[in-house]
Amino acid sequence: MTFTETFAGGCRPQPRVSRTTLRFLDGEALTGFLAGAGLTVAERYGDWDRSPLTAASPEIITVARPTH
Repeated sequence: MTFTETFAGGCRPQPRVSRTTLRFLDGEALTGFLAGAGLTVAERYGDWDRSPLTAASPEIITVARPTH
């Protein structure tokens, strides 16, 4: 997903435009990226209330720790 935000005001005379791209990964891909960064999955939830991760979960909340 890519989106653009425009910020105006403050000490800048011209508006500042910020373009951001977000990348969403599934749990398996995220685990691979974390491993490549020296991290391991400690916990994983399906929402911010710490409910279990299922195929219908609205989120993937991951708690990662350094690999020992």
